[in-house]
Amino acid sequence: MQRIEEIYWLRAYGCLAVFCFHLLDHLNQRLDTLATDLARIPTVLGTPIFIFISIFLFSMRYGRDIPAGFLSSRVKYVLVPYAVYGLAYSGAEFLRQRSANTDASLLEVLREYLLYAGWHGYFLIIAAQFYAFYWLYVRFDLGRWLPSTPWLAIGSLISMGWWGYWQWRSEFPPGYLHWIAPLGWLYLFFLALVLVQHFHAPPARRPAWLVRLAHPGWLVAMLGVVVLLSLPGWLAYSSKEVWVVPLFLLFTLWIMARLRSRPSPACGQAPQRVLLRHLPGPPDVLQPGRPARRRGTPAAPALCGDAGRRGPGGLHRLEPGRQPAPLGRADVRQAAQGGLSHSHYKPLQESGERDCRMAITGTHSFGATRHTNGR
Repeated sequence: MQRIEEIYWLRAYGCLAVFCFHLLDHLNQRLDTLATDLARIPTVLGTPIFIFISIFLFSMRYGRDIPAGFLSSRVKYVLVPYAVYGLAYSGAEFLRQRSANTDASLLEVLREYLLYAGWHGYFLIIAAQFYAFYWLYVRFDLGRWLPSTPWLAIGSLISMGWWGYWQWRSEFPPGYLHWIAPLGWLYLFFLALVLVQHFHAPPARRPAWLVRLAHPGWLVAMLGVVVLLSLPGWLAYSSKEVWVVPLFLLFTLWIMARLRSRPSPACGQAPQRVLLRHLPGPPDVLQPGRPARRRGTPAAPALCGDAGRRGPGGLHRLEPGRQPAPLGRADVRQAAQGGLSHSHYKPLQESGERDCRMAITGTHSFGATRHTNGR
């Protein structure tokens, strides 16, 4: 398969977006301003970029001729690492809790990490689902019932509806189950198929709607709307938001047309190295009697609290039986100065025995520190 320069550009952007998202997230914990909110807008595209790239490359390389052993190789290179790293993380978290003299259940920790995908490896489960869906799509010729062009529009509406549903929910499923559900990422699958279908066609032979939406004016207009909605503080910033779907569609259509066959720079591998150096290691495994390493106070509004009601924000800790009360900007300032108290959490109802994700400060509770704030 020929080298596709646009993908190298996208990968470089995705690596920098993931890195900058977490950098700005840590900054936002201490400096909650409109400037930091606006700076996070271009960083929310990181996770969707990598899902899109994987589907695009599979479709471009294999087309309708999927090789034998396709699924088994995906299990080997995706699910096996997920299980291995998940076991390592859950084992480390179990030892940390035991060393802190807390009642730790190994089965509960394993369930949180491996079954509920409650750590930053959740991305691997998303990818694995779309690998399987791609195999089914080609193997059973699902394109007859799910043509890529109309289903790009339908899938986008489904994804927006999915994230919109969770935007107004005050309770979430255990772990990251609502994140890994494929409904929220369905638009990426059909976008990749559409772009592969018309990749080799000259601009004059591409669908008119595809050429029009690739015009930068649409992207600028969408960014203008997002900025305007950010001014009164109406938006949360993660890849799991309603507004990210149209923004990503317009961004990808523009960049795939703009950078067509434009050689990527020689330093194109640098962003990937930055990302790899940035990725967190396993949770702290403590020696007996050694205190936990203190981490930064997660006080950004996009970490649960009020942002959690508007959309799935960053999830750093778990604490059974409690859920966050809304956080305002005054609370954020208080947290930046000295931390929030437990008065910001209230018990869950008896009927909802769930592990609610929340941002807590200073104190440890069940669950490992998770460095994925909803990229």
